[in-house]
Amino acid sequence: MLVRLMQQVVSWEAPVSPLEAGRDVAIAFSLGTGAHVGPKPRSFAPGRIHPGHSNEGLAHTILNLVQANPALNVYVQWEIGDLITGFEYNSGRSYALKYPPLAVPSQSNPSLRVTYADITGRNASEAIHKVYPKPGSYLSTGGVASGLGRYIMSLQDTVKRVYVVGHPDHKKRCRVETQRALAYKKKELAHIDTVFPPTTYYPLWTQYGCDAWAYDHESTQSWTRTRGRFIPTEMRHKLGWVAYKDIKC
Repeated sequence: MLVRLMQQVVSWEAPVSPLEAGRDVAIAFSLGTGAHVGPKPRSFAPGRIHPGHSNEGLAHTILNLVQANPALNVYVQWEIGDLITGFEYNSGRSYALKYPPLAVPSQSNPSLRVTYADITGRNASEAIHKVYPKPGSYLSTGGVASGLGRYIMSLQDTVKRVYVVGHPDHKKRCRVETQRALAYKKKELAHIDTVFPPTTYYPLWTQYGCDAWAYDHESTQSWTRTRGRFIPTEMRHKLGWVAYKDIKC
């Protein structure tokens, strides 16, 4: 039984969909974090930690998707959202943390680097929905997805699909949690497909200091530093999906 479940987990793939026109939604989930900032005790709260290299690559992915479809609605975990919008925390303190908006090569002119505002003409801080942790709490994958249904229902758009963006070894769980979140509003959102965008929208991870598997060896979340550490953590979730038939393909 266990061998069969393992085989199903390893072989299962979710659908990949080409990016289509329309005001659909892209959801992105972070993985890992960068160096701590400020005095002890250490904190993983916004403003007390760098977003991390893997999340820089995921933010790049969102910008690539938005270049292909500037009408996309963007719903992201805060580390990715902060990188896209740019941010400044703890202004005036000795441990102030500040990043400009991420700029990536233009798909029409690779010698030119563009931000979200350049691509869409919209204010990134107003247009992008960021999901933050509650004070003193850890923001799980399911916690990120939990508000997606309410977010979609608040839009004045007809959403047909949600494009799920996540670290290569994490994105399957991201999609399952996205499906669970939408199931709470099954009647209103049953028509929405959850799909992966083509991998061509992902960047070359090594340009952000990650290894070829997209892991940041300096992540302050130790289980996200290498594939050897992360896969066993994910496997526990994936075995549960198969055992309880919680995968919608």
